[in-house]
Amino acid sequence: MKSNLGLDEAPSWVVLSECNVDHWPPAGIETVLNRAKTFAYGHLPPRLFTHIKTKLRAVVSAGKLRQVHR
Repeated sequence: MKSNLGLDEAPSWVVLSECNVDHWPPAGIETVLNRAKTFAYGHLPPRLFTHIKTKLRAVVSAGKLRQVHR
């Protein structure tokens, strides 16, 4: 599944206890090769996205989401 997202084989995880607050353009984000102004590299499968969204909503509702300003 990671290859569908354009990721390598190294372990990855989703952190749901914090979110980044970036100032545009954020450092470290590159455009898609040969596609100026395009930053989307792939989409999460719907089932995974729904799972993440449900868990994140619970964290936000509990007031436990930490914002990290980058």
